[in-house]
Amino acid sequence: SPAAAREPATFSVGTVDVAVVSVADRYAGYGATDDRPGIAHITLDPADSDTQRVVGDAIERARAHDPDLLVASVHWGPNWVERPSELLVAFGHWLIDRGVDLVHGHSAHVVQAIERYGDGVVLHDTGDFVDDFGIRGDLGNDRSYLFEVALEGGRLEEIRLVPIAIDDGVSRAGEDEAAWLRETMRARSAPFETTYERDGDGLVVSL
Repeated sequence: SPAAAREPATFSVGTVDVAVVSVADRYAGYGATDDRPGIAHITLDPADSDTQRVVGDAIERARAHDPDLLVASVHWGPNWVERPSELLVAFGHWLIDRGVDLVHGHSAHVVQAIERYGDGVVLHDTGDFVDDFGIRGDLGNDRSYLFEVALEGGRLEEIRLVPIAIDDGVSRAGEDEAAWLRETMRARSAPFETTYERDGDGLVVSL
C-alpha cells in the first residue's frame, strides 16, 4: 500500500542506529497501491500541501525511532543531467529543515554536487554503481564514487569519496578516471561552494 511504501526502514551499523525514508518522483507506474506493492511515488515540491503532509509524516515516523542518522533516499529528477533543478534543491533543503541528516539523491545516472545545508548534507546524485547503461558522451556515467559517511558524537563529520569505474562490474577507478572524477565533482559542486580535500585518489568533504 502507499502507506507501507512510506514506512521508514531502520537498522544498525555497528553502534549507529539509522532510519531511512524513501520517496520518488519518477515512474508513477511503479507506485504502490492498495492492491500491489511498489515505491512511494509523490510530487517532490516543498510548496505542495500533499507533499508536506505525506513526506512530513514519514519523516516524523522515522524520527520517532530516535536514530543517530536519518537518511532520505530520493529518486528524483531526469536522467543525464549534471545539475539539480532549483525545485529539487529546494526540496532537499525542505527535507533537512524537517530533521533529515543526509539526503541521498539518485536518478540522473551521473554524479552531481554535494551540498552542505543547515545541519545536513545533500548528495544531489550519487550516479551509477551497479547498472550497466551505455556510456553517454562525456557525462561519465561509467564513473562514480563510493560515498563513505563518517559520524562523530552523533553528528556527520565527513564524507569520503572513493572513485570507482563500471566496466563489466565495479572496480576502483584508474588514475585518469579518478583525476576526471575529482575535477568533475569540484566543478559540479562549485555553485554550492562545497570544498573538497584530496584524499589519495579520491576526495573528502569535512562537515
